[in-house]
This record gives sequence, C-alpha cells and structure tokens, in this order.
Amino acid sequence: RQAAANFVRMADKFYADSAPTTDHSYRTGSRLKFFLVTFDGVRVIDTDFDSVANGKSKFSELFNEGQKLVTELRLTMGKKAE
Repeated sequence: RQAAANFVRMADKFYADSAPTTDHSYRTGSRLKFFLVTFDGVRVIDTDFDSVANGKSKFSELFNEGQKLVTELRLTMGKKAE
C-alpha cells in the first residue's frame, strides 16, 4: 500500500505535464506512456523511454517510483502464492 501511495503522490507532481486522452494503447518503439487516472478522466504523459531510463528526463523519478511499485507488487504476490 505504501509503494502505491508513494507512486500516486509522485504522479500528482506531473499532472500539469499530462494531457487528456481516450487512447489507451501500449507504447510503441522508443516511446513510454504514463497513464494518470484522475477525477477528470484519464491523462497521459508520452515521452522518450531512453531518456527516462537513463535518468536524463524529468520523468525519470516517476519511472523509478513505478519500478519500486512493480517490485513491491511482485514481492506481495509471491508471498501470497506460498
């Protein structure tokens, strides 16, 4: 729960960088999409994956927090399977 709450708080910082969308398609090529589900609908941040992954993007912090969340989810699901 804490990892999810941290990710949501982090995503809130990037609300102004997102745009409303109705296109929920997966990323293509070297693009990365962050989808923000808000009270006003779904918003998207569409950015370059390489710059995010190598820490040169302002969205790198959001990406890293998302990776922490995915790790926690995997650990939690692994514990439930035992």
